[in-house]
Amino acid sequence: MKQNQNSLSRRLLFSIGTILFVTQGTTIFWLLHEEQEIIVHNLRHASKLKVPVESLSWFNWEIVGALFFPALTAFLLSLFISWIAIKRIIAPLYKLTAQLQQRNVEQWQPFDDDGTSREVTAITSALNKLMQKLQLAFSRERQFTSDVSHELRTPIAGIRLNLELLESQSPEEIKALISRLDGMQRTIDQLLTMARLEQKMVMGLQTPVDLVSDVILPAQNECRELLQVRGQTVALSLPDTAYVIGDKTLLSLLLRNLVENSSRYADSDTGLTITVTKQTDGLHLIVRDIGKGVDETHLAALTDAFRRFDQRGGGVGLGLNIVARICRIHQANLQIRNHNQPHGLEIDIVFPADSRK
Repeated sequence: MKQNQNSLSRRLLFSIGTILFVTQGTTIFWLLHEEQEIIVHNLRHASKLKVPVESLSWFNWEIVGALFFPALTAFLLSLFISWIAIKRIIAPLYKLTAQLQQRNVEQWQPFDDDGTSREVTAITSALNKLMQKLQLAFSRERQFTSDVSHELRTPIAGIRLNLELLESQSPEEIKALISRLDGMQRTIDQLLTMARLEQKMVMGLQTPVDLVSDVILPAQNECRELLQVRGQTVALSLPDTAYVIGDKTLLSLLLRNLVENSSRYADSDTGLTITVTKQTDGLHLIVRDIGKGVDETHLAALTDAFRRFDQRGGGVGLGLNIVARICRIHQANLQIRNHNQPHGLEIDIVFPADSRK
C-alpha cells in the first residue's frame, strides 16, 4: 500500500512538473521571440555607433539569462512546494493504511476520520460501512455455529444411545428413533435456512414480487395438504396483484412457516385465513387461526430462536424466528396479536409497497 502511495506521489509530481515545464517553456519561447527584434536592433545600432561586438554579445546573453534562470528557479521551487503539498494531501491515506495494518479479525471499531478532504472522508465512510457489514456477518456466523452445536448435541447423543440398544428395542421404539431422526433433519434444514437468510440480509433485495401470483397461489395445494393432517382448511382473501420488493423464494418460505406454525398450534378441524390487503401504510399479509392464542406476556418473545411456550406442536422454536428474519430482510413490520372473534392468533406482516406497481 505504501509503495502504491509513493507511486501515486511520484505520478502527481511528474504530472505537475510536466505542466510547469510546458507552461514555463512556452513563456520563455514567446519572450525570446519578442526579444529577437531587440537583439537585431542592437546589432544594427552597434555597427553604426561602432560599439564593440563583444560588449553587445554579453548584453544579449544577459537578456537570455534573465529569461532562463528565473524560470528555472521558479520551476524547481514549484516542484518542491508541490511535493510538500502532495505529501500533506496523501498523509491521511498513510494514516488509514497504518490503521488497516494494525487491525485483526476481532477489531471492528470505526476508522478515524480527520476530515481533511471530502475524498478521504468518503473512503473512510465506505470502509466503516464495510466493517459494520463484516462484523454483522461474522457475529451471525458465530451465532449460527453456536445454535447448531447447541441443538444437535443432545439429539445426536440420544440417537447414538438408541442405536447401541437397537437390538433390544421394540418396533415402537424404532419408530420413535426414526421420528427423532426426522426431527433432527428438520432442525438442520431450518438452521441452514437461517444461515442463508443472513447472506440475503447482507446482499439486500431489489426484485419486484407479486405476493398473490408468485407466492400465495402457487402454494395453495401445499398449504392444503399441510392443513389436512389435522383436518384444517384454508380460506384466501386476495387482491388481483400485490407487489413488494423482495425475494420470491424467501417469501414462499415465510408463507410456509406461517401456515405450518398456525396449523401446529391452532385447534383441529378449524379454518385458517390468509388475507392480503392494500392499505396506506403498505401491503398487509395476515394469517389468522382459531385456537387458544398465546399468553399476552409471551407475544414479544415468540420470535426468539429456540423459545417454545407451547409444547403441543413439537418443533424446536425456529419457525417464527425465520419469519422474523425474512421480515427484516424485506424491511417489513411483523405484528403478532390475539384476536377474539373467534379466539385465536393473528400474524400481520406489513410490507413496504413497490412504488413502481
